[in-house]
Amino acid sequence: MDALRRDTAILHGLLLAGLGTPIVLIVTAFMAFLLGVLPDEKRVDVFQLFMLFSIVCLVARAASRVRMYCASAGPLGIPRHALAMRRAQCIVITLLTLLPIAFALWIGAGFRAVVIFVGGTAIAIYIAEALVLVVIAAFSLRGLAATGVDVWSLLFGIPGSMVILAASAWGIGRWLRLPQRLEAEAAAASLTFADPAHEGVDAEEVNAANFAFESHLGDVLTPHALTPRKLWIGLSYDPRGDWRVNAIGVFVALAIVVICHFWKHARWDLGVYLALSAIFATYVYGRFNQMHEAWLRTQGEQSLLVLSARWPARTAFKVMLLRSIWTGIPELLAGWLLFSVVELAIGWVDWSTVILTAIGQVAVLVSALGIFLGYFAYSSVPRTNLLQMAYLLIALAGIATLLTSLAHGFVPGTLVGAGLLLGPSAVAFLAFFLRPALFPVQIDVRK
Repeated sequence: MDALRRDTAILHGLLLAGLGTPIVLIVTAFMAFLLGVLPDEKRVDVFQLFMLFSIVCLVARAASRVRMYCASAGPLGIPRHALAMRRAQCIVITLLTLLPIAFALWIGAGFRAVVIFVGGTAIAIYIAEALVLVVIAAFSLRGLAATGVDVWSLLFGIPGSMVILAASAWGIGRWLRLPQRLEAEAAAASLTFADPAHEGVDAEEVNAANFAFESHLGDVLTPHALTPRKLWIGLSYDPRGDWRVNAIGVFVALAIVVICHFWKHARWDLGVYLALSAIFATYVYGRFNQMHEAWLRTQGEQSLLVLSARWPARTAFKVMLLRSIWTGIPELLAGWLLFSVVELAIGWVDWSTVILTAIGQVAVLVSALGIFLGYFAYSSVPRTNLLQMAYLLIALAGIATLLTSLAHGFVPGTLVGAGLLLGPSAVAFLAFFLRPALFPVQIDVRK
């Protein structure tokens, strides 16, 4: 009885809580009305269309609530919540997918109803969990329709139906494993350090730190001198890039380019290429920002590292820090280079655009490196760092001036942009090498 009472409460929360009860009653009553008044030749098609809309709305609502409930139950330590939520998910799929399929087949809808309802369930889950995939799929279909392809025949043909069912089965299966994944993340979050500096660390940071330590455990245990990997492992940061993530990013970027090319008939090729290249540049800057955040939040760990027997001298530490900065950056730049080579190969951008964008990537890299190294030249880091904010604004102005002047062949503007870009970076490099490195970090709470 306890399990039945728990399952009933979970289902009520997923489907009937709030406005769920009137929504379900209205949908049921309207469905019965349509089946009663529509003629036989239209009854099946209208039933499939309205049921598809109902499935998407109700399953999307349930999927979003599954994540919300499991994310709360895990940290609270509620026992067996993942198993109970798995049963509730299976009941939702039975009520909103399998029963409509059985009824549709009974009234003579055919195999198309299976594809429509299973695909609708998967679309609802993707809307709740990965909305960007639904948007990409929608734009892809629109691009195919613009080229003259019969999208409906493609979707409901045998190959298209198999693809829809396979993608839907994968999405539904991944959603069914969501409670177990969130339960594991909650268990990892309970292993965070108990000191005040780590109370706000979330599960993703803990998992990343554990993965970094485990993947580099052999390097940590060797009796040699400090290495860049050992340094960042000590700061709870994984210095290595993930080539799978980079490959997925390049694939998604190329998919966006293809969709926009056929959708807008090549009018957006240049703008899309520049926008995606700017996104790659923000990832490069974000890499430095992640290192900076890891450095700021690990004052205690840094105090222990400097007491180790093989801690390098002043200059050796700075050289080692410079070497560690490049970990993960080449993979990002290689991904952008591959993206640009493909664009050049298919002829949608020209060499001048790629060269100009490459200069912009180098400019972002130089500015990000200067901003990052500038922090190590402080005697203490103020909480509100107006100097680094001004540096960032000057760097953005220099990059914009440099690229605009190069594009229009304006030599004085090019010199001004280069000066705005290289001047602050040179000052940051000199300060980094001339002053003692701020390690461990000291944060001035008064500023």
